[in-house]
Amino acid sequence: MRTGSPARKQRGLSLRAASERSGLSVSFLSSLERGLSGASIASLQRLTAAYGTTLHELFGPAGEPRQRLVRAGERPVLRLGGATVRIEQLALGATQLEPQLFVLAPGASSDGSYAHDGEEFLYLLSGAMTVWVGDDEIHRLTDPGDALSFPSTLPHRWRNDASGETRLLWINTPPTF
Repeated sequence: MRTGSPARKQRGLSLRAASERSGLSVSFLSSLERGLSGASIASLQRLTAAYGTTLHELFGPAGEPRQRLVRAGERPVLRLGGATVRIEQLALGATQLEPQLFVLAPGASSDGSYAHDGEEFLYLLSGAMTVWVGDDEIHRLTDPGDALSFPSTLPHRWRNDASGETRLLWINTPPTF
């Protein structure tokens, strides 16, 4: 997966400056940009925060027009962690929210905590997952229809606890991830 370089260069950042902003090593960023390394959700969040962008803008085609209708078979898809995490962009025209379909393989996780501006809403479609929010909250979503919301400014992480695939609607507002 190649990512970051155009966004980094558009912002006039050297690898060293991007490293300082994101807290990710220069060697990791270089490997990521050359497609030699993958990234966890937690690392990608740090990168999008450092660049002031979203995952869709980081990975999507440059200059892609915003549109109101996104058909199921035509939405942009991001695969992470050797395809253990699939993120489908559900809206390409929204400016105040970022709705995504997360499809998680068994055992898939954020691989660390992350925090950012905004608020999050999760709606479990199938499977099961655990979400840790802040220092002392553990939430288990186990039944279809379970929902969770929390301020994104609290450090959070997650893991698929199902023996099979977990699917959930995940909405960030404003689009920060």
